[in-house]
Amino acid sequence: TSATNVAPVEIPRLLVKPGSPNHNSLSTYLEYAARTKLRSDRTVYIGTHYEYTAAEALQRLGFSLIRTGMKNDAGIDLIGHWMLSFLREPMPIIVQCKARMKTCSPEAIRELEGAFRSVPHEWRNKDVLGLLISNQKATEGLRRQMYLCPRPLGFLQIGKSGTITQFVWNRAATDRASRTVVSDIQLTWMGTPIFPDSAQVARETARRLADI
Repeated sequence: TSATNVAPVEIPRLLVKPGSPNHNSLSTYLEYAARTKLRSDRTVYIGTHYEYTAAEALQRLGFSLIRTGMKNDAGIDLIGHWMLSFLREPMPIIVQCKARMKTCSPEAIRELEGAFRSVPHEWRNKDVLGLLISNQKATEGLRRQMYLCPRPLGFLQIGKSGTITQFVWNRAATDRASRTVVSDIQLTWMGTPIFPDSAQVARETARRLADI
């Protein structure tokens, strides 16, 4: 990203606490897992590792996300904001992560819709974007269910190594962020920088976590 064209970063304060007092990033989670001898084949390890991997992968696109996933997390694994230069203010984001062997069914979209009931009170009158993230590709049935939803939703395929290979959203999401979102992301892939500097996003996210 060009240093002269990056968008300024001003991340709003966090409205929720991180999901664990023992770790708040992929690196600290790996340290915690090693210290507690947590087996890497356990479901909790796989899920938590993937949530942190997804959060760090999305920093490259201007997302500032913290992990909230824990027992009774109301279906929200990550929460935060998306900083884009053409938006008046950062866009509130909720995320569900699905690290699995099989593709997600349309039911996963209905679960994501239900998670909107648990957004912070301060967001109730804001346009919140819900994202479903999986290591598997979106099926036609899932995309059809997402397009029918009146809430702004998106789907990302992010590999377990953090590679982003698919990003699609419904009409409601396009209407909220304006139709320039589509062309801007395409232009970014072609070399036009519209996202904030990912290193700056990472620093600001860490600063917000330290303030808690």
